[in-house]
Amino acid sequence: MTLTRWTTARRTPKTTVLGALAALFLTAVPAFAQDTVTLKDGKTEQGRVKSADYEGLTIENKGQAKTIEWSTVAGVAFKDPPDEYTAGRDSFDQSKWDDALASFDKLKADSKLRAPIRQDAFYLAASVQLAKGNWDGAIAGFDALRKEFPKSRYLIEAGEGYVTAFSAKKDYAGASKALDTLSNEAAVAGVPAGFNAAVSLLKGRLLEDQGKTTEAAAAYGVAEKATGAPLVVLQQARLGQGRCLLAQKTKNAEAEAIFRKLTGEDASNLVLAGAWNGLGDLWMLDAMSKGEAEKIDKINDAAFAYMRGVVQYGPGPSESAREYKRSLEGSMRAFQALSQVEKNADRKKVYQQRYLERKEQLEREFPGGK
Repeated sequence: MTLTRWTTARRTPKTTVLGALAALFLTAVPAFAQDTVTLKDGKTEQGRVKSADYEGLTIENKGQAKTIEWSTVAGVAFKDPPDEYTAGRDSFDQSKWDDALASFDKLKADSKLRAPIRQDAFYLAASVQLAKGNWDGAIAGFDALRKEFPKSRYLIEAGEGYVTAFSAKKDYAGASKALDTLSNEAAVAGVPAGFNAAVSLLKGRLLEDQGKTTEAAAAYGVAEKATGAPLVVLQQARLGQGRCLLAQKTKNAEAEAIFRKLTGEDASNLVLAGAWNGLGDLWMLDAMSKGEAEKIDKINDAAFAYMRGVVQYGPGPSESAREYKRSLEGSMRAFQALSQVEKNADRKKVYQQRYLERKEQLEREFPGGK
């Protein structure tokens, strides 16, 4: 669950999981233009992007430098981006992973390349390895990113990558150690202490993935109470607590209250999709205790809740696809359940078709479950 600060883009169902990531920094602009930073309020800043660190994006114009907080940034467009990067991004968008990796590796090797673009290449190269299911390659890629850019704006994303790759290897101790290393090195590099909240959040995710919901809830609680933590971290910590309460099966009302509150907040797509997924899970459980007509209504409610994470709150640039995948899986299960309980032949056929569409989409965008 990557804790990105870029939340304005929307995903279309046919976009690949990592395809949105490629647009993170590069948008074609006229050769005569300066770098352009587009803000969430619609305004722009122009100049030369000097760095893209955890604390913010620093842009220089007429000898004056200013740092812009990520929470206000909608996107960045570079002047005259390298052709190799454009080629890599095109391959990335088309899921041509080997071609994309070849391009990004060339950019990584160019020590004279502008730091923000080179950093992007390191991150995208590691992301390609994740997409390919090359867990050791992904871990090595995030190691390289961390060492080359110790204050990288991708530190949280690197932590997410470590959790994903090590968990896939069932090496949970390795994931915990990697997160500790990430935290310690960030502190040495001067990254604000609020970053530790993100590390606690990721440790909660790691524990949750192992079914240790009590310990996970405690880690999420630490993240929620941390001083200086970004809002997106605090919201995801509450979301994680809601999932842990739901997993305990006796605290569904408390979980529902958390999910409902989050759906009404100004939050990232990841948080909003996760909150609706939580409600979908609750309504699917509730449906099992209902009579036939009410059961269909409840499952329908769940299906629409899950579909919000597919069509309305899909991941934006650099956001994790974790909740998006849950949305696809949940909607697939809901439509399949509807096709089984529905008596009307025409509606049953519609639900079966929707189930097959979600199943095909899930297998297309997450081949092999990756």
